Amino acid sequence: MSNLPVDEQYICCGLGCFNMTIFTNCQHSRGISISNECCCCLHECCYNERDPMSCFDKKYDHIARIGCCCDACTIKYPNVFCKQTCHTCCLVSVVSIPTYEDSPCLLSCCFCTCYPKWAHCFTIEQLKPK
Repeated sequence: MSNLPVDEQYICCGLGCFNMTIFTNCQHSRGISISNECCCCLHECCYNERDPMSCFDKKYDHIARIGCCCDACTIKYPNVFCKQTCHTCCLVSVVSIPTYEDSPCLLSCCFCTCYPKWAHCFTIEQLKPK
């Protein structure tokens, strides 16, 4: 799955380890991509403009990978307990246990973020500590 730029994702809502963001840029507002990871298993499905997934596009932490066109299943070294990223048109929803830099622990609603700091219409990149 292609990396989604966190500097262009505006936070709609978030509750702890879940957050939903929106792209205002038309470049990232098309296509569908899903990434589900649980311990050492990873499943990716991508209907965006990208190269086809295959067994040969393994990353350094992948042990084994089976891929065909827009779908791939991977056995990898675990780095999170559970993580799901779903990108549909302009919406991106992320659930991660534990939270990580690109999916922080949030408390927000209607584009207003209360935690980790008070902000209105901020991107995930803007919430990161400097």
